[in-house]
Amino acid sequence: MRLALVLLAACHGAIAPRAPVEPMCRDDRIGRVSITGASAADVAPLAVLEGALDDEARTARTVTVASDFLHARGYPEASIEVARQRGCGVELAVTVDRGPRYTIAAIDLSADGALPPGDARAALEDGLGAVNAVGGAYVADRMTRALDALVERYHDAGWLDADAEPPRATWDHDAHTVRVA
Repeated sequence: MRLALVLLAACHGAIAPRAPVEPMCRDDRIGRVSITGASAADVAPLAVLEGALDDEARTARTVTVASDFLHARGYPEASIEVARQRGCGVELAVTVDRGPRYTIAAIDLSADGALPPGDARAALEDGLGAVNAVGGAYVADRMTRALDALVERYHDAGWLDADAEPPRATWDHDAHTVRVA
């Protein structure tokens, strides 16, 4: 080792030790995001804030997006709280309460007359069957949009009297299921 240092010094001049690099703790950045109650993948929009410029309004918007992701995965009662504290920059302590996971037990479609051929429930599915399908999560606004699109498809196919009422969800809190009519 000493021989290598002597050879290195002979080729490049004297070796001068450098002062250690100070960690970058800037007050305008998020230095750390700690998450309890869920994995970082469950609330990915919040997890990736680490190292970003600190903006309380953006953090609040990101909490809304992360909550929507949990709702679309079947956690309609999910809540996320963020506590801010000083540390190496701003440190965010994220607490997630997912609540129980609900799945759709059934989607009941009824009509005054005969429905066009095919299964209309397939047109209501979203997220490759993970949302608004039997066994998937129920997301009310997506179901309403899907029903509106289905009525429009029926109109285009000549079923001019087709109409749909807003979806009605019946929640079974013991079985953690929802029945949509």
